[in-house]
Amino acid sequence: MLMRAAPPQPRRAAFPAIRILMGVKADRETPHRTPWPLLALRTLLAALAIIALANPILNAPEAPTSDGPIIVVVDDTYAAASAWQRRATALKIAAEDAASSDRALFIIRTAPSLTPPAIDPLFKDDARQRAASIQPQPFAADHKIAVNALSALDEAIARFDGAPEIRWLSDGLTGDGARAFAKALSSRGALSVLSDNAQSFHALRERAESAPTNDGYGVTVQRASAEAAWRGGVIATARDGRVLARVEAALAAGEKTADVTVPLPLALRNEVAMLRIETVSSAAAVLLSDARDRRALIGVVDDGSVSADALLNGAHYVQKALAGAAAFQRDDLRTLVASNVSVIVLDDVGRLRTGDVEALTAWIEKGGVLIRFAGPTLAEAAQDETPPLLPVPLRGGGRAFGGALSWETPQPLGAFSATGPFASLTPPEDVAIRRQVLARPGGETSDATWAALADGTPIVTGRKIGRGAIALFHVTATPAWSDLPISSIFIDMLQELTYLSFLSPEVAASETTDETRFAALRVLDGFGSLVEAPPTLPGVTLADAAAGPTPDHPPGFYGAPEAPLAVNAVPREQVFKPLELQGIPLTPYSEAAPVRLAPPLLLIALLLFAADAIATLFFAGALSFLKAGTYAQQPGGESRTPETGTSNGEDKGAGNASAGSQSDRMTGKGVTTTAAAIALIGLISAFSFAPSPASAQAPNERPVDAEIDGKTINAALLTRLAYVRTNDPDTDRIVAAGLSSLSDALFRRTAIEPADPVAVNPEVDDLSVYPFIYWAITPGAETPSDAALANLEDFMRFGGLIVFDTRDDERAIGAGSTPERTALRSILTKLDTPPLTPLPESHVLTRSFYLLQDLFGRSGAGPVWVQATGAANDAVTPLIIGGRDWAGAWASDDFGRPLLPSGPGGARRREMALRAGVNIVMVAFTGNYKSDQVHTPILLKRLGR
Repeated sequence: MLMRAAPPQPRRAAFPAIRILMGVKADRETPHRTPWPLLALRTLLAALAIIALANPILNAPEAPTSDGPIIVVVDDTYAAASAWQRRATALKIAAEDAASSDRALFIIRTAPSLTPPAIDPLFKDDARQRAASIQPQPFAADHKIAVNALSALDEAIARFDGAPEIRWLSDGLTGDGARAFAKALSSRGALSVLSDNAQSFHALRERAESAPTNDGYGVTVQRASAEAAWRGGVIATARDGRVLARVEAALAAGEKTADVTVPLPLALRNEVAMLRIETVSSAAAVLLSDARDRRALIGVVDDGSVSADALLNGAHYVQKALAGAAAFQRDDLRTLVASNVSVIVLDDVGRLRTGDVEALTAWIEKGGVLIRFAGPTLAEAAQDETPPLLPVPLRGGGRAFGGALSWETPQPLGAFSATGPFASLTPPEDVAIRRQVLARPGGETSDATWAALADGTPIVTGRKIGRGAIALFHVTATPAWSDLPISSIFIDMLQELTYLSFLSPEVAASETTDETRFAALRVLDGFGSLVEAPPTLPGVTLADAAAGPTPDHPPGFYGAPEAPLAVNAVPREQVFKPLELQGIPLTPYSEAAPVRLAPPLLLIALLLFAADAIATLFFAGALSFLKAGTYAQQPGGESRTPETGTSNGEDKGAGNASAGSQSDRMTGKGVTTTAAAIALIGLISAFSFAPSPASAQAPNERPVDAEIDGKTINAALLTRLAYVRTNDPDTDRIVAAGLSSLSDALFRRTAIEPADPVAVNPEVDDLSVYPFIYWAITPGAETPSDAALANLEDFMRFGGLIVFDTRDDERAIGAGSTPERTALRSILTKLDTPPLTPLPESHVLTRSFYLLQDLFGRSGAGPVWVQATGAANDAVTPLIIGGRDWAGAWASDDFGRPLLPSGPGGARRREMALRAGVNIVMVAFTGNYKSDQVHTPILLKRLGR
């Protein structure tokens, strides 16, 4: 009881945990103030934002003296183009002035246009955009039409209070109605005229006696202001963009005109398309060369052949012979016919497609002259039947590929026909004919003989068709068959044939009526550059061209691409005078345009905001994971390092324990915040530095043609062997398997790494992306269409290799015909192929990779035919013809087992067939590269020097 009534006093004791907490020193403390670098950054960011929102303007215009609208009259003419930047600056100043004072802006353009722009009030951004979009036009100012536009302007400005302020941005020249126009402007408000006195304007026009001579072109350099001396260059440019000549032109103080002669020989003069003053960017400083200033235009069919020596090319001798009397164009046959050339030269062309024959016939009947030369290809084509468009039928013979009659004793030229174009010429005695193709004898041949040998054999035959003519030289255009191409009589004969044409520029111009219209090709812009003509432009007649340029027919080229009609910006009689206005002072242009500083300031502020976000995350510790590796929190409270994979729950030392605590502080929210900040920075950078849609594609970059299909693109990106799809599925299966096995062999043995082979259709597929095509001929194979034949000819002409395989050697008896050979013959008679010869022993096909004795296949009884002669494409044959069933020898299944019997020799024959296939493909890819070895001593000798 006593104890309950008076219990003992409790004993006081210190709690150890409190003493532990009192001795703990905090390592990290939260600052009470923002770090000063971050504070300075935010202060600068706020200052930039405030300044940008104030919309500061560098070179700001003066304060307006009126609250009325601003009227800008701009001479957007060729005279203003040479110093257009000054006008653009003045336009920009006017637009900024109107936007800053909240006034309306009206823009009147004095250059004539096809559709005059509407005169509407413009405000702020619309005014800036319209002012920036104005470009000079290739015309002189028409102030009379501009006066009429002021009537519509009166109704528009009547709705605004205050007197208008008028600024005339003059080109510095005076013209008809300039003074009346200035008077009309000054009557409507305060007028200020800006002018640079035409100091930078110079024009180029024809001289009165401007017809080209053998010495060159005569032109006149003219200017309006003659206060100071001037010196510059006049450049003559060819149709292909080459600079042909440059001559210095000079004007002394007080002189306004200077006559300049651009020295050019006749051969180069015919190529001139444009003359321009070198340092003046204006349509007035450009003089376009008319087709009527040229001599005859001769078209040479470009077969795509590449010869290492020009002396082996017949077109070289034709161009040398007519260099002083004609201009030349090399292109495909259809383009030449469409270009209305005077003469077309076909050098050793055997077969022509039906469409080309029809087009050439119509062209000849119109007045063109077709000059043909014989050669191995024409002799080969004449073995079966006389090709079309020849003046006389040719004598055929046995099936001798490339055959032509060779004279044991060279024959001299005989007398020329008295009724032919060579009647006025005297045949030389030193010309010897060694080989020729023969004409079929008969009365028709005798009448068509224009030149013959001493024994009466025709050497040049010809006949008239409509207004034109066809002429055939029965020898080559090179000295291979005769001395004629290197004789002076050759020049005279070609000139006489050229004179037969009714399509020469002089004849065409004299027979063109005033109703004949020429379509627009390319037109000049205000700066003197040729641009594509708008499709809505109507054609021009000769009367229109003589009247000078108008918005309906601006200066530029019209008509045929190679014989165009030129319309120049400056007429021959044009005279320029500087602008002079009574009682109205002229103010010089300002060089400094107003610049709005708000956009760059806002961009800098955005970048500083991104930097502030990164700094904030750094001071908050959210970026600590960047210092020593990132830890990811795992389920169950464990976090593992990416390097070691150890768990925080394990005792791996103080280092891991510290890393674990650091990982705990890096929560998921911190990672999300950091990712958001980085994404924000990326978006700001993208919007700040991404190119605008207009400039996203460089001017010289062309988009991929949408018409190119995926098959062509894939074949261009991956090397593939191709084969022509036939009407027999089993044949296609064997060929595909054979090319697949050959592709595997190429991959293993050579540097070529082909993908799977692909089937092609010459009718529709683009063959240019395939270096090698295999065509297995089946019985009854249809003859390809003209489009397919043209595709195949282009493929062979530009370096492709095609293998025609009849696969019938084991069934053929001697030279007898098989269904496959009959089908191949029907194809080759329509295809323009070169002369053929059996495969020589030392041909490049037998040593391009492996050294072989023959091109082995499943069989090897029949011959293999290749091109007989070839200076084109590095002397590499474009086709191989045989019946050895190479694809059948190559074909195997997925386990490497042959699909067809290999014939005598078994596996050894199949291996030799694969080697032959490797050689064929290597030739298709590398050409006759081993022929360069003969030049090795010379190259080494030069390197030793």
